[in-house]
Amino acid sequence: MKPYIILQNITIILLFLFSGHDLQAQGNYVNADSLCKIATSMNTDEGIRFLTNNAERCYSASNRDECSFKLFFTAGYLSQKNMLRSQGQEHDKYAEFAMQFYNEALRSKPAGIPALTNIYFLYRSLNNYQQALTTLDKLIEADSENEGKYLLNKAEIYTETSNHLNAAICYRKAFFTNRNETVCLNAFNAYNEVASFHDFYTGMNSFIKELIDSREYDLARKGYLFVLKKAISVNDQSIAGEACVDWLDALTLSPERITGSIVDELPDTIAWGSECNFQLHKMFSDPLNFLTSQRNKSFSLKERHIIATVLLGLESGYVMQGDIEYAVKLLEEAFKAAPWFYQYHSDELKDLYPVQTNIALELARLYTNYPEFDPDNSKFNSLIRELFNEKAAHYKQNDLEAIQRSHTVLGLIYAERNIWNSNWSAGNAIFQLEHAIKIQNELEKKDPSKYKPVPSLYQTLAKGYAITGQKKAEATALINAAKDYLDIDYIAASEKYVKQAKNIQVLTPEQTTFLSALNSIITIRSDILNNKLNFREDPAVLEQTISSSVLFADSVKIPDNSFLNRQRFKILSDIGQRVSEVNPDYTYPLFEVKALEYLKREKNLSSHQDIERINHIEKTFRLNLEDKNIIKVTPNTDIINKSGNTKNLHLNTGSANTTIEVNNDLFIIGKLYETVPMQSRNTQDLKQIKVRQGQVTIPEASAESQQIIDEDRIQKINGVKRVRKRSIPE
Repeated sequence: MKPYIILQNITIILLFLFSGHDLQAQGNYVNADSLCKIATSMNTDEGIRFLTNNAERCYSASNRDECSFKLFFTAGYLSQKNMLRSQGQEHDKYAEFAMQFYNEALRSKPAGIPALTNIYFLYRSLNNYQQALTTLDKLIEADSENEGKYLLNKAEIYTETSNHLNAAICYRKAFFTNRNETVCLNAFNAYNEVASFHDFYTGMNSFIKELIDSREYDLARKGYLFVLKKAISVNDQSIAGEACVDWLDALTLSPERITGSIVDELPDTIAWGSECNFQLHKMFSDPLNFLTSQRNKSFSLKERHIIATVLLGLESGYVMQGDIEYAVKLLEEAFKAAPWFYQYHSDELKDLYPVQTNIALELARLYTNYPEFDPDNSKFNSLIRELFNEKAAHYKQNDLEAIQRSHTVLGLIYAERNIWNSNWSAGNAIFQLEHAIKIQNELEKKDPSKYKPVPSLYQTLAKGYAITGQKKAEATALINAAKDYLDIDYIAASEKYVKQAKNIQVLTPEQTTFLSALNSIITIRSDILNNKLNFREDPAVLEQTISSSVLFADSVKIPDNSFLNRQRFKILSDIGQRVSEVNPDYTYPLFEVKALEYLKREKNLSSHQDIERINHIEKTFRLNLEDKNIIKVTPNTDIINKSGNTKNLHLNTGSANTTIEVNNDLFIIGKLYETVPMQSRNTQDLKQIKVRQGQVTIPEASAESQQIIDEDRIQKINGVKRVRKRSIPE
């Protein structure tokens, strides 16, 4: 690293010391900031002498640790500055001085991030890579909020020293702290430089599996391309063939990416003439001919799903080109190839979304919008008969999820054709959508983890009620659409349907009350989103403003209390995140503590943003949590931790089911913070508390600290197994 870059970085770190307001002298308080400012205005050697001469003043000061840290840190900075300007023995002398001063600063504050940061830059400038890595490990422990940044620094060192495997591992860990695509690609490139193909292949496969589990399907697909090309380069045709299949599998997990040109990511058939590569190029360039050539082949359920997904993805391209006839034929073949809904309960397909649902909807849309390809409605009627026959089979099997999906597809198809009434009771959108919602409610009653917002169904049903003049039913559907849109964090859509519902003249008192609650939620959440709240004011004042609103009153009455709890959780966690971003005085995580209370009451999340909210809360308390694997997200809802050490939350988006395991330690630390008296909530002693698997460790400190941390109250917190004290070093 170049000296001027290091100097720039340590100068930035120095600003940390002087960014706050000067404190007034109180008793034997020493204003370290003023002393440091004087020193930095002097010649560097004079400044160092000035600081060391004044260091004794800190030893008897009331702010001894803070004073010593700042003075010795600044002396280290000035020494490091001299080091970068000198050579030979002078360079080595100032390097030694800087290290001594920084270490002296750390005696007062062992987790002093500015000192550790400059020590890291010092070791980098001296090419002492091992000590630089050790220092970065200390920074990760002291400043876990910025773990990703330090991991990237470690990766940079490993790359410079040609330790590509460790560089890849650091990039990989760093990616999951900020989800930056460039960091992921850096990990792929680092693995690609690993000399051992076995180590490359093992590491890449493990990383790609993590990406898939995290639903980073595009990056997983790109990862398989790295594996494919590396396998070809070492002439391992078996692994190359597997990677070719895996590439297609990952592509179908994000079907919106499917286009005819995406196959160009693969090598051309002349450069690599494998059977997989040849068939994929053929399927993407001319899918109907590909299907004709495969007529006599027997495909597995997974292969049928993949083929149908690719055909559905390619269809939109032909529609855009104006070749509707080809698009219709493609979807008709896709519908035949796709597994039936019930087959997705098999082990082979259970984590996948039934593609036939989307094929049927799109095919019906084409028949409706382009009647010249179905002039007598025979194709449409045949499709409807197929779907009704399958629905009947689901009823015989009492398969509620498949029944719900069948009603949904039929309801949306009829709605597309504006068929709201019919001579046959089941042959219209209102009947099918009402039954889809009814079955969804039965599913949730039987198994709460199956909760799923269905705003589009309510929205479509409201349209049908409006057309058929059913005003009260229309109002109910609009209210439920608004409610479900709030659950999936689509605030603008929720506001739209609340306004529509208010315009209906026949609202019941219950509907009016519910609309009022929804309006309150929309107002608060919109204010958060649009930065209309004063996030810089005293957090306690802001919290009082929020908690005194009708939304948080015990008297608020709406039909769905779980919905209310989820909204309170969203609101409090979102405010906490905004306050922590803009308010340097937000040291006691007031909003996060209260958000955890509402999260604890529920079994379900309603959007992927809720997972990010939990991650934010976890980061807030990370210094207190000794177990760093507090949150585990898995797409397989059958794998549930039943040990009692975690709270299992479920997220069901219809196309994917997810289980989020939250370690109870997070809820324990939230309740523990609540035990702290209001007047003591800015204390540094809270940062010394550690929780691990229900074991709480508290500092053995002064009488004042013991008033802040009440051991007896902590022991009564649900989930706490033991409380012990640890002496804090002077």
